[in-house]
Amino acid sequence: MQKSKSVVAVPDANIRAAALIAIFLVLLAIAISVIPKGTKAQQCESILLSQNRDSCLISLAVSTHNQSICSTIQDQSSSQCYSSVAIATLSAPICSKAGNLAASCVVQIANDTNDTSICSQASEPLSDRCVYSIAVRKGGIGFCTQILNSTEQLECDSIISIGYAAASRNPAPCANVTNSTNSTTTSAIITGAKLSSSGGSAIFNQLAFLPELNITARDACYSTVASEQQNASLCAMVGADARSLCTYSASPATNSTSQQNFTALIGGCNKSGQYASSCRVYVTISEAVATDNATMCGTLSVPSSWNCYSALAVKYKAPAGCGYITNSSANNACLQQIG
Repeated sequence: MQKSKSVVAVPDANIRAAALIAIFLVLLAIAISVIPKGTKAQQCESILLSQNRDSCLISLAVSTHNQSICSTIQDQSSSQCYSSVAIATLSAPICSKAGNLAASCVVQIANDTNDTSICSQASEPLSDRCVYSIAVRKGGIGFCTQILNSTEQLECDSIISIGYAAASRNPAPCANVTNSTNSTTTSAIITGAKLSSSGGSAIFNQLAFLPELNITARDACYSTVASEQQNASLCAMVGADARSLCTYSASPATNSTSQQNFTALIGGCNKSGQYASSCRVYVTISEAVATDNATMCGTLSVPSSWNCYSALAVKYKAPAGCGYITNSSANNACLQQIG
């Protein structure tokens, strides 16, 4: 009987042992699952290649908005980290820790928030350029007074005034635009104002650098409004060297074959050294448009000829003119401009 009981007891013991082992394994799995595997920062630190490690830490600092992580990074990457966190959080004070990136960091935040008061935290000339870009973008002429550099303040006032004049088709703001004949200043203002390519403004943009022509930003402003209004009388406010361009751009499209005198313009081109060739191209386009002469466009090489045909088609609202353009993309662009 004792032997029989012994045989029966063995399976029960094995079951109990297996159950205990199973319970142990379950508890062990749970314990392992809750053991910390290390912070993300520690994971970054475990990366062997320093460049990749720094990139990991910077990404973590930005995503968590935690600038303290940047203190674990060495050299230039530390500056990049502080700058990135500052920009991500729009916190200009953090920029002071960004080393040689501090100024650009401040400017970026000022532009992102359109806050000119932040610009003063950057040194010159970046602080002026910071105010300049915000003022022009917002069309806030009052901001221009914060610019210390007199030339840049003048450009700021002029660019915004041209913008007002063009948007309102009102010549009054043009009186506030500088009449300086300095070709560098004129070119900077015309380019900054991003004048419409219609009328004579595109020509002004290309010829403003020619000192022999004495074209000014104010000339471009009045010419733009004259073109928009199709009112040639406004060209009386334009200087002599630019008046013919203003007049042709302001005159209603009539398919006129009357010749304009572009001799002076070509003469200026011939004195412009490295710019002579491109200058002559723009004058040729100007004359072709003024006289509705597609043949002149044909004398130009591609893509200048396409620009010429397109300008003609837009000026005279003649979609057929786009047909001279063999490139399909340029042809479609021409048709879209006509509407």
